Amino acid sequence: ANVNFLFRKIVHLTAFGFLAILFYNSFEKNRFLRAWIITTIYAATDELHQAFIPNRTGSFWDVGLDSLGALLALLALQFLQKYVVRRKKG
Repeated sequence: ANVNFLFRKIVHLTAFGFLAILFYNSFEKNRFLRAWIITTIYAATDELHQAFIPNRTGSFWDVGLDSLGALLALLALQFLQKYVVRRKKG
């Protein structure tokens, strides 16, 4: 059961990280903040929706985990853009 729990949480982090990157690429201004906020709002509405599904529960912890996944992915993206891509150009 612990492996399943850990796997599901890793999937939350990863999926919402990718979603945040997609949102990031959708904007030209305030990309980081907009992507993070929209991803977090989506996570909250997803958990709210789950609260109405039989045999499912909505979780504030999952919203936090999804938001963290988005934040970590966006930070990694900025790091890659700032240090890795520029280093190759320079």
